[in-house]
Amino acid sequence: MSEIDEELFLMTNLYPASTGLPMVIWVGPSYGDQHDVWIKVMQAHGTRMDPHNLAVVALRPQPHVVAGKLSADDLRVVSRWIALNQAAIIDHWNGVTDGVQLGQQLRRLPAGGAHPQRPATRTTTLHTITWIKPFSGGGLNLTFDDKPEIESVDLSATLEQGGAFEPLRDQALFGTAEIGPNRRAVLWRIGDRVIELSADDLWQMVHRSR
Repeated sequence: MSEIDEELFLMTNLYPASTGLPMVIWVGPSYGDQHDVWIKVMQAHGTRMDPHNLAVVALRPQPHVVAGKLSADDLRVVSRWIALNQAAIIDHWNGVTDGVQLGQQLRRLPAGGAHPQRPATRTTTLHTITWIKPFSGGGLNLTFDDKPEIESVDLSATLEQGGAFEPLRDQALFGTAEIGPNRRAVLWRIGDRVIELSADDLWQMVHRSR
């Protein structure tokens, strides 16, 4: 059994009939892993389960793909399911509940939730970051490609959640933030680890607070 197969074996697989999603997903406990909460998502629709055709979706600070690929529509509907079930997923991740209790707590997306309609005029914008400067208390001043004005985002609540972001509660480490490749993320290098937040997530965090 491969490492991927073993990892999925330890997780709870959920079919579309149970979740309202168009694909199979897996939810599991951390088993001591150092990364923050994530789930695994089949990249193909239906009930097929292929351990070599998966995307990994991290929950915080908001759902985003950290490995593999999902279409914008698939990530959107997976994000809606996560929003319905985030507390149950995190409790299971932290070992507070077992698989049976997880199944009892999970909620199914309402009918039609798996295929949201996108307005015909809507387009997907990929943002890039042109400048950053961390400030005390867990915040970032930054500018995006679409406007020159300096924006500010408060990440203190994200840092307080711990998990993958726990090391960044050290203000000296937080101050080492840098712009990642292609200006598509802010990242922190800590030994052989990299913690990052995508430009799109940061842009949405800035504009959601308005």
